[in-house]
Amino acid sequence: MLAAASGRNPPVEVFFGGTVPENLTGQIRAFGPSHLILIDAADMGLPPGSVELLETKDILNTASFSTHSLPLSVLSDYLGRMLECQVLLIGIQPATREFNRDMTPAVVQGARAAARIIWESLPVSN
Repeated sequence: MLAAASGRNPPVEVFFGGTVPENLTGQIRAFGPSHLILIDAADMGLPPGSVELLETKDILNTASFSTHSLPLSVLSDYLGRMLECQVLLIGIQPATREFNRDMTPAVVQGARAAARIIWESLPVSN
């Protein structure tokens, strides 16, 4: 759904970072966003598929992002300062913390809900 947003005005780009989102910093910098939304699995102690807008302090205190070589809080702070843009963090509660597992239906539903909210928040093309 969000990948189809690339034709929007202002332009929207979707980057898939996997377990090493820091490898995309050059591409993100080249795009030059005014806003950056990072979406990731976050163990927040909520039911699977729950979606929360987080702040960096939330990641440090209540949410666990454990599959990345660079903590997401560090990456978001770095990108925000480097790009001089607003960075939003969205956490989706996984059903399991086991690495390389398929998403459960509840988590897929949560991811789709997050994508829909973002999609509906984007400006309409002229």
